[in-house]
Amino acid sequence: WTFHLHIDKAGRFPRTDENLPRQESMVTRLHIADADRRFLLQSLRTLPCDDEVYRPVTVDLNGTVAVRAANEDQPEPTEILLRNSQREGEPTRVNMNRAYLARAIEMGFTELQISDPQAPVFCFDEKRKYLWAPLDPDSAVKPHENATRIESPVRLPGRTSPRRRRRTKPTMPQSPKQEKPDTAGNGRAATTARRTQQENTPGAL
Repeated sequence: WTFHLHIDKAGRFPRTDENLPRQESMVTRLHIADADRRFLLQSLRTLPCDDEVYRPVTVDLNGTVAVRAANEDQPEPTEILLRNSQREGEPTRVNMNRAYLARAIEMGFTELQISDPQAPVFCFDEKRKYLWAPLDPDSAVKPHENATRIESPVRLPGRTSPRRRRRTKPTMPQSPKQEKPDTAGNGRAATTARRTQQENTPGAL
């Protein structure tokens, strides 16, 4: 087989930087606290799901920080409340694939930036940029009064985990060392000193 391809001399690779969301377009930011990171990763696996392709969850930033999911067998949703995390900016509700959310947390990103429920969710740091497309906003799971809520434990400011004390072996009291008599020169010097003292004592023989 012979393939003839047209050479496009004027074509260039796409400039990915121009397609990334701009910082000034972000209207909502989710700051995920360190105390909620592991809790969220573990809880995402327990949320209901009947779509194994897109695995949707709804990140609801309206007053509280909630991650919500439901399926056909469970009309009342299950939601995770991140009590240590905070929203900055306008309230919003975004439907997304939970695998991408978990991936962002595993990569160490602590902030999600959102410009629109239909625009890509954006994370970045000094060396990396990570973004993913959201799902249909009309399919987002709305709040429900009978929802099953899983709340993250509140981490008080300035509170640290107690340190473990090292066990030290008890020290046994040591008996005083007995000096051995010097049988060499020091012994002869002591004998000479006693003789001199006796000679200088009145009445000494």
